[in-house]
Amino acid sequence: MSDKTPPAGTTDKALFAITGGFIALFCAYAFLDLDGLSALVDSSFAFSAKYFGLYWQVLLLATFLIGLVLCVLPGSRTLMGGACYAGIHHLQLGRHDHVHPARWRRRVLGGR
Repeated sequence: MSDKTPPAGTTDKALFAITGGFIALFCAYAFLDLDGLSALVDSSFAFSAKYFGLYWQVLLLATFLIGLVLCVLPGSRTLMGGACYAGIHHLQLGRHDHVHPARWRRRVLGGR
């Protein structure tokens, strides 16, 4: 694997071919044999619910409880990276640098 980040605006052709091919095969299967696709999806869901259902429910509950505990700990008021979304903490701390909400969306969604 390469550690290099591809230039902005380029497409990873292998990834595009794999995901696009999977979607194309799924759609083709739906057009050719809708009942067979429905049976495949039903059996796959039943398998995953049987073997992973309880695990995922416990994992989600644990994540929620950890989040609740983190909210009440003293470190919950920590500002990550010295910036905040609404700019409220900056006003309280006497700072005037504000990060625009569009920039936060780009950061969260992986843009530059």
